[in-house]
Amino acid sequence: MSNNSNINFDPQQELQSLRQLRASLTSLDVLTKQILQDLEIMTRNYESISAICDGWKATRKRERDSDLDDNEKID
Repeated sequence: MSNNSNINFDPQQELQSLRQLRASLTSLDVLTKQILQDLEIMTRNYESISAICDGWKATRKRERDSDLDDNEKID
């Protein structure tokens, strides 16, 4: 004889469990999409900030090079 008599299968409980699982997965999907959108925004912001910093570095280098050229002309 099998132990199946010890297992109580309740279709309504199973359906409720599946609905809860679906709701949880839907919430997780929404959260994951929001996180991915936030990461995309952060990436664009980082790229913009990096471009600005690179521009500042290039400007500073040109200024330093120009100052060196001016000092050589004075000597």
